[in-house]
Parts: sequence; structure tokens; C-alpha cells
Amino acid sequence: MKKLLLTGALFLAFAGCSNRAKESNKATFEKYYGVNLERCVDAMRLNKNIDSITAAEVCSCMIHRIYEIDSTALSMNGEEVTTLVRKHAAELKECLEVN
Repeated sequence: MKKLLLTGALFLAFAGCSNRAKESNKATFEKYYGVNLERCVDAMRLNKNIDSITAAEVCSCMIHRIYEIDSTALSMNGEEVTTLVRKHAAELKECLEVN
């Protein structure tokens, strides 16, 4: 379960763009939402026997929940995202119950 949460959330560390310092966190979130969703779904489908619709629902929930917890998550490095996910694992676990 923890591995699934970490796998699904680590996408945040990889979909960034180095020249987005002038964008607001919300603008950055919206700009990269599709990329993050796609990467999360791909990661979940590789690691679990899960259909793409369910994966998209879970990922969407996790992406939004992480942003609600910390709107700077998109600018965090992989270790920081992992720490954030571990700290809020119980809240993110609720996303796995999407259906």
C-alpha cells in the first residue's frame, strides 16, 4: 500500500520545469496537471494490476490532495515529495478508496 502511494506521488518530482519561478503555484499546478496525471497513471499501471480509469481516479485524487496539503509540492525534489507523502500517507490512502 505504501509503495503504491509513493509510486503514485513521486510523479510530482519529475514533471517540473525549471523556468516556472514566475508562475503562481496554482498556475503551475494547472499547467502540469495533465502531465502529472498521465505519469501517475502509467506508474500505477506498471506496479499494480489496475485499470486505467481507476488509476486516473486515484491519481487525480492524490494530485489534488497533495496540492491541498502543500501547494509547493511541484517544486519539491524527489526526497521532499517522498517525505511529504509519508507524512500524509493516511490522508492519501483515502484516495485508494475511490470508486
